[in-house]
Amino acid sequence: MAIENVAKVLNELLEADPKATNEFFNLGVIVNKAVCDHPTIQVRGDRTLPDSAQEASDGTLRPLGLLNGVVQEGNKVVVMHMNASGTEITGFAIATLEDGRVTL
Repeated sequence: MAIENVAKVLNELLEADPKATNEFFNLGVIVNKAVCDHPTIQVRGDRTLPDSAQEASDGTLRPLGLLNGVVQEGNKVVVMHMNASGTEITGFAIATLEDGRVTL
């Protein structure tokens, strides 16, 4: 499946059920260094974790980070657009990943 089609299907999901889409894509689990070091899976660093959790983990894996690990094409990744307050997904798009930074 081309990455552009992934963004299209995710936007269809968001339109069909925004509440479920927001709940699902905001799920996250603490992962270990091996997952954080994966070449395509995107893990969000989370330094707000208690020290005991940080020792076993370098970050949080969310559904979009895993999905990008599967569908990333070269330096193209799927990103979420959020509302101004950062509380709701407003859409999905394709962006470019360069030096760990995303550009639209």
